[in-house]
Amino acid sequence: MVIGAIIQHGKGYKFASTASVNGINKTGIEITLQGLDDKFYTMKTKSDGLYYSTNIPEGVYKIIKFYLKNTSGGSWASITYTISADTELKVEITAGKVNNLGTINWECEKNVKNTISFNREYEQVKEIFQENNKSSNWNEKEWIDIKTIKKNL
Repeated sequence: MVIGAIIQHGKGYKFASTASVNGINKTGIEITLQGLDDKFYTMKTKSDGLYYSTNIPEGVYKIIKFYLKNTSGGSWASITYTISADTELKVEITAGKVNNLGTINWECEKNVKNTISFNREYEQVKEIFQENNKSSNWNEKEWIDIKTIKKNL
């Protein structure tokens, strides 16, 4: 299992009718991983900011994109953070364990910044998952804290 949390903080963006990416968003943020075999895996956050998947096989992955699409009524606003070609963010996933990526903060301000940082709040991610999924067999598995390795090419 791969698990983590994302919190997006946005300001300065125009409203698309009633929809905006401004404020603090936790729901509906997508994180996309790419395997060394060029397969893509996308996970989407729930209302508490958690994302998780049991369908990602063991291996080394690059984090390649974050995406948020906010909707309100019939309107929507979106923002993307694509990892630049000269930077690699890698994670190594181990089978049979809960691979906890911790918390990612995504800060974006129109025409000023669009950055991510890794807070490593591993225990917080674990506590939220266990509280919301008390009967999950994943609570009995070993939880390991996965560090995201940043490499500038």
